[in-house]
Amino acid sequence: PGELTEAETAYNYLRKLGIPKNNILVEVKTSTTTEQIKFIKSHQPSSMAAIKGILILTPFFSPNIGGVESHLDDLIQQLNQHKIKSYVLTYSPLTTKTTYLAKEKNGLCQINRFKWFGYQLFPKLEKYPLLDFLYITPYLLIRSFFWLLFNQNKIDIIHSQGFNAAFIGNILAKIFHKKHLCSTHAIYENI
Repeated sequence: PGELTEAETAYNYLRKLGIPKNNILVEVKTSTTTEQIKFIKSHQPSSMAAIKGILILTPFFSPNIGGVESHLDDLIQQLNQHKIKSYVLTYSPLTTKTTYLAKEKNGLCQINRFKWFGYQLFPKLEKYPLLDFLYITPYLLIRSFFWLLFNQNKIDIIHSQGFNAAFIGNILAKIFHKKHLCSTHAIYENI
């Protein structure tokens, strides 16, 4: 009670940003990455075939361990199966002590991990949204901006994971005239 779904929270956030209602599609019937890819393909089959590439912006990605990371592993697998190129811009693992590669290829996916400070700082900042935003967002915005400056012709969709990345994706989509898709991965109380 009193909690909003990810879709409802994202919808409210997009409306606050001034996005018109008719430009927002809230899809709540699917629950797996495979179902979501099928949904997208069935609703825009001709545009899926024409996709050059998808830029995935996320603070968290494998080998970091978590739900978002598992979801994105599934998403990359599905994009590879559908022969869609993807590019991931993310941080080095923030909450999992492990080794990682700064640049990695997984099928048609190119992953770029940016070294970042503060191992285990994120969980401590989660209770403080402004500090969390300042810790996660500015550097990923700067790195993503410069990546797009030199690679904008490789992609036509920006897919942001979470609200910090959505903030970045919204700015970059406007600057570089790209479509922007935002996925949230949490339930928020009374937003």
